[in-house]
Amino acid sequence: SKGLERLADIVSEASQIGSPTLPLCYFECISNNIGDDGAATVAKILNLPSLQRLKVGDNQLTVVGARIIADALIRSHPDFIQLHIGGNPIGDEGVRRICDASATSKIEVLGLRDISFTEEGWEA
Repeated sequence: SKGLERLADIVSEASQIGSPTLPLCYFECISNNIGDDGAATVAKILNLPSLQRLKVGDNQLTVVGARIIADALIRSHPDFIQLHIGGNPIGDEGVRRICDASATSKIEVLGLRDISFTEEGWEA
């Protein structure tokens, strides 16, 4: 996941400078097996004020990665509107954390397909 880490560093540096030349609105990282370690890098990308949509499906994220992304989502820009985290075995607790974080934002679309949750997670 060195490439993803480097991209996050570049994006983070550009946002700290306030560069209008990199208004990243949409970031997609699907089926890259970034795992929970990669979730920390995704969290950096969620800090971008222009980001509105994020897709991180099928990356072997577990409840640990879901917690990291949920915590970043709470701190994300208020205009963030779309998160797809499907295809990751985040389970009931991961669903609950993501849903709780979503409630603090303007999220309009939350993709949760194939995430290994039960009725308890469905109630979240």
